[in-house]
Amino acid sequence: MSVERKKIIELQGVGARAGRRYDVDLSGVSLCLESGEAAILTVPKTGLSTPLADVCCGLEDPEEGVVRFLGLPWTERSNAQMNQARGRIGRVWAGTAWVGNLDIDENIVLPQMHHTHRPLAEVREQAKSLSRSFGLDDLPHTRPAWTPQNIRQKAQWVRAMMGSPDLLLLEFPDNDIEEADRVRLAAAVDQSRARGGAVLWITAGPAPVLAELPGAVRHAEWTGGTMVWRTQEKRPSNPQKG
Repeated sequence: MSVERKKIIELQGVGARAGRRYDVDLSGVSLCLESGEAAILTVPKTGLSTPLADVCCGLEDPEEGVVRFLGLPWTERSNAQMNQARGRIGRVWAGTAWVGNLDIDENIVLPQMHHTHRPLAEVREQAKSLSRSFGLDDLPHTRPAWTPQNIRQKAQWVRAMMGSPDLLLLEFPDNDIEEADRVRLAAAVDQSRARGGAVLWITAGPAPVLAELPGAVRHAEWTGGTMVWRTQEKRPSNPQKG
């Protein structure tokens, strides 16, 4: 299958201070992910809060540098354009990520009903299909506070994958899960990449094993307050064209 290559997310010399919301700063961060590419960032401990995902989706304005999503800086978008663009981003959040007075299944479909015009029945069917692919029998129909942590984590995966997003921002998506489920998540991420999506995966555990697709997989570590990129893996020399 041939995937049109386009720049999904681009950070150029981005800096943002930790302040009260984050544990660490960003300083001089440059990153460009095209269709099918993934970046895996390993941090020293689970839950280490960085501004990286927030600046990628325009929720945090960098103090220096520029962030472009699908070719356009967030600062050049109207509120309506930002809202529409965020509908193309799937995210697993590091902290609390649920509307407490809605059931988990209602939380899952809410972004799609807000950002798209898809029929509710279609949205729920995709959510059920994704749930089964992650080993759940059905969508959870309980309040977040009454739902076990491992189920809530998988439900975050389902919500992030809804609607075939252009960009996946995964903050500690592999916390408190079994290895078999981690493999399921990596497989879903590879399917998203094969469709042309880009992925940023932040983890405190071992780096996930992603497939060798035409899009490169790059690795970075958070060292001494800065992101240090390892040598970039080579892309396959003769990617298949369909």
